[in-house]
Amino acid sequence: MGSLLAIEPDGAWNAELERRQRLVAQADPRARSGFGAELVIAADQFIISPTTRVADAARAHAAGDEIRSVIAGYHWFTDWGRDTMISLDGLTLATGRVVEAGYILRTFSHYVRDGLIPNLFPEGERTGAYHTADATLWYFEAVNRYLKAGGDRLTLELLLPTLTDIIANHLRGTHFGIRVDPADGLLRQGADGYQLTWMDAKVGDWVVTPRRGKAVEINALWYNALRLLAGWLSEQDQPKPATEIKEHADRAYKSFNARFWIPERDTCTT
Repeated sequence: MGSLLAIEPDGAWNAELERRQRLVAQADPRARSGFGAELVIAADQFIISPTTRVADAARAHAAGDEIRSVIAGYHWFTDWGRDTMISLDGLTLATGRVVEAGYILRTFSHYVRDGLIPNLFPEGERTGAYHTADATLWYFEAVNRYLKAGGDRLTLELLLPTLTDIIANHLRGTHFGIRVDPADGLLRQGADGYQLTWMDAKVGDWVVTPRRGKAVEINALWYNALRLLAGWLSEQDQPKPATEIKEHADRAYKSFNARFWIPERDTCTT
């Protein structure tokens, strides 16, 4: 109640207007007026400081950091790993909120369990639900775009052990049948009762689109993650693990093209 009475309504309104003006001023120059500016303001509502995960906030503050996440959609959803990683670029990097992008990526690194980031955080709970095959792989691409936008090599150094552990878990196998097939180096996934890809409709116990096996876009993300990690390890002067990851990437590349490419359609007609 004290915080509500600390400022008069007019003062609160003016402070909010000033905050919005700062948001627009720090965005990409192409998004500082017109419809672009409206999108910058709209994006702001999805970037949150989770209020129910008090211990996580305390840990972050103790380390001189902040806890941030992305709400997947009002009013139906809390924060989801997949939605956060896919939207990170547009919500934070294009809007000039690179610092908060770092908060988000470092926040999610603390939630990695057995090589997976949470699919979602059930409402009111601190522990995430991990039934996703693609959110963790999108994490690599989000880190990649963040580094390109800000060049924050310190965060890369902090995240690299976690990123390496993620790949190791995928290679040896983790939950929900998520594991690299040793026969071809491609990633497979699937477990009864779970929807693990972005096609995640479920009605009662019925998984509408199970997609068990080797989904094409999951393996594209897998290959991308391998290439990114190999490059980052090389940059950090870790040539041996970089070479090992590159070998996995080369194998996945070859197997992907053999499995998913249709040679007779390798032409374009006008």
